[in-house]
Amino acid sequence: MVFRSLRSTTPAARPRYSISSMSLEPRALEIDDRTSTRTSMGSPRAVRDWDQHARGEQREAALASISFFSHTPEDEKPYHLMYGDLSGLPKTNLVRQWRDTVIKDIRGSEDTLDYDKTGIAIRRLDSRMSYDDFADDARITGVYYRELEKFLERLLGAKAVIVFRHCIRKRHPSFPVSIGEKYDFEQPTSIAHVDATALSTIEELSKHEKRLADAVVGSTIKRVQWVNVWKPLRGPVNDWPLAFCDASTVETKDLAVTDMVYPTYYTENLSVAYNDDRRWYYLSDHQPDELIIFKQSDTEPESLPGVPHTSFSNPSADPAESPRESIEARALVIYT
Repeated sequence: MVFRSLRSTTPAARPRYSISSMSLEPRALEIDDRTSTRTSMGSPRAVRDWDQHARGEQREAALASISFFSHTPEDEKPYHLMYGDLSGLPKTNLVRQWRDTVIKDIRGSEDTLDYDKTGIAIRRLDSRMSYDDFADDARITGVYYRELEKFLERLLGAKAVIVFRHCIRKRHPSFPVSIGEKYDFEQPTSIAHVDATALSTIEELSKHEKRLADAVVGSTIKRVQWVNVWKPLRGPVNDWPLAFCDASTVETKDLAVTDMVYPTYYTENLSVAYNDDRRWYYLSDHQPDELIIFKQSDTEPESLPGVPHTSFSNPSADPAESPRESIEARALVIYT
């Protein structure tokens, strides 16, 4: 099976952890400063983007610090342990570096992002969901999931779409300064990453539709993608917005398959190394009816890689703006 080649089986690539020795208390991933290095780290600031967008405008870009993958000791396979008490075990073997990164404002040039050429699309959705509805999981799964499934089927020409998970983030006013206790909601992340590999996509599909996953393995179904859909709950959003990278500028050598280990299972995502040649974007004044749709994996061997993404402290945000509230949904897109 071609997807199995994505998971290394060499002893040197195996992470040094034992599932039997771990605590079962989950927690959000944090950056461990002991395994981070800072390169050109400074306060985010605005810079002028002199590139010509679709309307030929001079637009302002942000210069912000993002955490990238650097290396692992002895070239081990990267891992994260998604637990609370690790009993002295290192929660990750990744060494990271902070790099100042130019993030261009795509506002006014949204239509230049072609999904097939960049892995990204920005579209509007007239949803039946109100702000208060997003506090109700039953409404999210019963209404919003169904809306996205129909929307993505039409947009991508898919045979079927399964929205299977979501994450709501509401930035605490003190973030990124820790409050010393667990937040009520997930917080923004400044770590560049891709959520899935082709292998983890097939494994996720098997949890929901084993028949379809078997059809992919048997080549009856030719293509499956993992696609994320991100939007604010309130708007306009400039506070800690989503940053997303044109996948056509990403080289696979800069993506490291990483084990994400949970109490009862493990899966894979991709850690992202820094590269000057990438094109990063964000959408200023992001409104709740605007969806950022971005691919995370693709079983088509010659396709673009997944879209690296993160969030950042935006120097152009009004200090009086309310802290960001957003929802990110994850979908499996099945083609014929």
